[in-house]
Amino acid sequence: MTIALFIFISACLAAFSLAPLLRPAEPWLAAVEPGTVKKALEAEKASCLRAMKDIEFEHASNKINDQDYADLRKHYGAKAAKVIRDLEQLGDAEPTTSPVKVEKSLPAEGQRQSVELSIADIREKMDRLEKDWDICTIDDDEYVRLHDAYTLELESILKKSDQEKGQG
Repeated sequence: MTIALFIFISACLAAFSLAPLLRPAEPWLAAVEPGTVKKALEAEKASCLRAMKDIEFEHASNKINDQDYADLRKHYGAKAAKVIRDLEQLGDAEPTTSPVKVEKSLPAEGQRQSVELSIADIREKMDRLEKDWDICTIDDDEYVRLHDAYTLELESILKKSDQEKGQG
């Protein structure tokens, strides 16, 4: 009788322990909003850039050797580049940042073309900045400074176009 009880309890514990493995797989990000994903990617980008700054400081203070510095810089640089590409793809998918949204919100054709050209110009500057950073012609501080400046310029253009829309 005790052996049967032991086998029964063991079988129940095994079934309870294995139950999560027998369930169908659920997608982890199925119900995540695009804004949440964008915030997470921006946080990861900031983390990578901060890590690269830390690595540069550690190397300058001779706390890590040249080989480790090169390996870590390559790792975090590739990770940051991937996150930035993901952000760009996510940005293209979001209707609030697409030129089509701006185009629909502007009353005059001339203003619409002007805003589209300004946005395209900033996007081109940011693409050149990404390329320069990828091939290490600019350092991380310069990259962050220019990226922030271009972002502020873009926000200013969008804010101005929204104000004109409100007046028009």
